[in-house]
Amino acid sequence: MIRANAFFCLCLLFPITVQAERYAIAIGEFPPYVSEALPSYGFIGELTTSALEHEGHTVEFHFYPWRRAYLLTQLGEMDATLPWSYTQERNEQFLYSQAILNGDVVLFFNKGKKRAWQQLDDLSDLTFGSILGYNVSPLVSQKIEDGKLRSTTTPDETASFKMLNAGRFDVVAQDRNLGFATIKTLDSIGFEVSNIEIGEQIVDSVPAYLVAGRSNHKSTVLIDSFNSGLTKMIESGEFQKLLDKHDLVQ
Repeated sequence: MIRANAFFCLCLLFPITVQAERYAIAIGEFPPYVSEALPSYGFIGELTTSALEHEGHTVEFHFYPWRRAYLLTQLGEMDATLPWSYTQERNEQFLYSQAILNGDVVLFFNKGKKRAWQQLDDLSDLTFGSILGYNVSPLVSQKIEDGKLRSTTTPDETASFKMLNAGRFDVVAQDRNLGFATIKTLDSIGFEVSNIEIGEQIVDSVPAYLVAGRSNHKSTVLIDSFNSGLTKMIESGEFQKLLDKHDLVQ
């Protein structure tokens, strides 16, 4: 008992600290949130680095196609990946951080097709452009899957907005920040975007998270450290400054 009490007292005098780690983070191309072409890899790169540095850790980023980033993290070859939305299937394989941000999904219309609506079913006469293998909005995807909305698939965001501008379909549901960034990029290279109108109503709000494989022994400490660092950033105002720096709306 005396030895146990002595050990307890020593723990109070010399708190046990988490060992500093260097975490390997798998990311991919998802501008304006993250891109190899952006300084510090954009908002996601700076956020992840800062949150973990607050807890004494460092990071190294590795760019992969998103599917490979997911699999490598699941296997434990990468320590974490972000940003990912929540699904029940994914939850069985990964631990989730607290939400990093909410991606507001809005509608981008072909000129003349914009209208007020109360429910997505009010737009059943319009054709949506949807990206193959990319679930930007669970609500819209479910409506399409149930046959209540019509859709035409496209390979990526750039193709979607080019086809929308050309009138190949009527509307695209897209993360607001991503949609604005895509239009801005197309305009900067001289591509016509004047036939695109932006809806004001928010269709869906999709939280994004950092995820780490449940089989990786480092995951619990990583998630706890990231959450603690992110909380410090939010409380200090650093998080909002980072959003403003990257011209992102939250």
